[in-house]
Amino acid sequence: MLGYTFLSAFTLLIPRSIWANKPDGLINYFTNDISPAYWEHGGSLPIGLHFEFLANFYILGLFLFLALLIHFDRLFIKYVNSIFELRNHAAVFGTSVCIIVFRGSGLDLAMLILLGSIVCITCMGKGKI
Repeated sequence: MLGYTFLSAFTLLIPRSIWANKPDGLINYFTNDISPAYWEHGGSLPIGLHFEFLANFYILGLFLFLALLIHFDRLFIKYVNSIFELRNHAAVFGTSVCIIVFRGSGLDLAMLILLGSIVCITCMGKGKI
């Protein structure tokens, strides 16, 4: 797939009525392959983000996923240590994103929550919330 399903994360907020052939997330492909009847009734089977990387980039995807985790872990620790007042909020945010990613809610939902959380944490840091 070479990253095709990653595009769904950036097109999540665009309705299919505007873009009928927008990319699907890997959850749709996976559920349709494993249980077509369940998928036709609107169901979806959860997949982990590590599987999303594996399906898109094969074995290289697992190394990319590991590198991404290490990078975001370092950024997260640096951010939490530099902003003492946000330590509790950042810890809740980090834990929530980890649960979402490893539970298998799909990359598109994880990206939407990540972007929303970044906006909220930025506003809290500026005293607007």
